[in-house]
Amino acid sequence: MPLEPKCIEKHRNQDHLTCGTCSDNLSFELARIDQMEDISRKIIENASRLPEWQPHLGRMAYTVTMIIRETCMNAIEHGILGVDRSQKKKLVEDHGEQYHDWVEMEWTAKKNPLSVTACINNQRILIGVHDGGAGFDATENNLSAISDADLLELSGRGMVILRGMGVKLHWNKEGNTILCLYKRFDG
Repeated sequence: MPLEPKCIEKHRNQDHLTCGTCSDNLSFELARIDQMEDISRKIIENASRLPEWQPHLGRMAYTVTMIIRETCMNAIEHGILGVDRSQKKKLVEDHGEQYHDWVEMEWTAKKNPLSVTACINNQRILIGVHDGGAGFDATENNLSAISDADLLELSGRGMVILRGMGVKLHWNKEGNTILCLYKRFDG
């Protein structure tokens, strides 16, 4: 669809999503991990009001939930807290089942909420997640492949899984905003 590249380019340079191609523009501030479920639900509810999404509700709901969960946790852990893969492995070993409690406590102390936005129309859902972290160089980050050894790791699979689900990922040049494009598939 010819409007998508312009829409993505416009949104890539902003912290929020608004454009003339969306029937719904939603904006959220995420300050607690438990809010992810509510944000997913609201995006799903808004998309499901469009008749074109009705035959795809199950897949769409699962994909939106995965996008929110994976991108928000990445933004919190890696963007705001600055935890890399090896540090995460050590932290999980140290904190065990309380790892997510530790993440929430550290994140809350930084007082740096995420901005989550969604731009929905009858053909696609565009979800943006922005964090106030330093970002990363997405051009150097190989997100297209995962080794067999990495399959059992605690970290490093989320974006690969999203791509495998047909989600297109775009980062701003600072690497602190991700846009996830999910298109309705009718075939």
